[in-house]
Amino acid sequence: MSGEPTITVNGDPLPWREGMTIRDVLKAKNYTFRMLAVWVDDRPVERDRFDAAQVAEGAKVQVLHMISGG
Repeated sequence: MSGEPTITVNGDPLPWREGMTIRDVLKAKNYTFRMLAVWVDDRPVERDRFDAAQVAEGAKVQVLHMISGG
C-alpha cells in the first residue's frame, strides 16, 4: 500500500479516501457486531455519530466488541 493514503484499524492498515466515515471503516473491515465501541486517535466516537463522523487520513482507529454476560 505504499504511496496511497491509509488509516490504521486495530493495528492494520486500511486504504483511506476523502469523506470516509466510521460506518465506512466498519463496513470495509466487515465489523457487523451490533455493540461496538470506536475510538479515533484515542477519542471515543458516539454510536449515533458513526454515519457522520469522518476519519482523517493517517488516523488510528480502535474498534472493540462490547460483550456482556454473567
